Amino acid sequence: MHILIQDRQCPSSVSKKMLPFFVLSLLPLTVHCSVLTPPRNARIVGGVNVLQNDFPFAVSIHLVSRELSSCGSGYICTGTLISSWAVLTSARCVRNGSGVRVPEELKLLVGTKSRTNCSGAVELPVEEIRMHEGANLAVLRLKWAVTGVETAVLNEYQQVEGKQCLLVGWGANVTQSGPVEWLQEAYVRIVAQEKCSDGMICAKGEREHAGACYGDLGAPLLCDGSVAGVLGVDSKECGGQVSVFIGVRANYEWIRTQLSASSIVRVCNVLIILIFIKHVIS
Repeated sequence: MHILIQDRQCPSSVSKKMLPFFVLSLLPLTVHCSVLTPPRNARIVGGVNVLQNDFPFAVSIHLVSRELSSCGSGYICTGTLISSWAVLTSARCVRNGSGVRVPEELKLLVGTKSRTNCSGAVELPVEEIRMHEGANLAVLRLKWAVTGVETAVLNEYQQVEGKQCLLVGWGANVTQSGPVEWLQEAYVRIVAQEKCSDGMICAKGEREHAGACYGDLGAPLLCDGSVAGVLGVDSKECGGQVSVFIGVRANYEWIRTQLSASSIVRVCNVLIILIFIKHVIS
């Protein structure tokens, strides 16, 4: 397990004494200290760099098999940490042909806005992939609970036409370009479209040529600061077009049922409590 310690200045060395006793007793830890500065020229279509402390729940999803050459080379999708043990994304991100990928094929990173600075991120091990085939959604359940990371709130309300929302992702900044280095945000507005019936949400960039692009698949649509939708189809055209999101409202109950702790998480929590009690008594 990797622990990220970020500040304006990194100490020359980081001691594990900084971490709680019961965490050290349970899991092998690698501590990383990293100072990250957004690159100046990174842009998605009509988007801007987010600040390091913004959107702490943003998760970059990678294929392990493609990460062999360099960190970040295996990036495929964006996800959202919606509880301490669950990441929400598009089902297309975890499909492998007609089947579903196994958890070991995926590498999830949180805690950094840089797509390629893996040393400054916390890796989230996936225990189980749960699919909602009818809605093209997937929830990636984690092996253990993540602590110290703010999770996103689900938006269960109807999104009205004209409402301003945010699209957040690592998608390309121009047509036929690869994913960007730094996480981007772009303002979009809800629009009425016939193809957005049956629980879908359509949104279009406020600025000309602004919007989703290649690599934004699985990215969250944030309305009133909470997740109202998930980008379900990778954009064939970049910027200016209407993007189609899978609505959270229409799938709220299914998503909520996926958030209970996994068996491994429950066992770990019990062990943590027992070790902590033993330490206090002794």
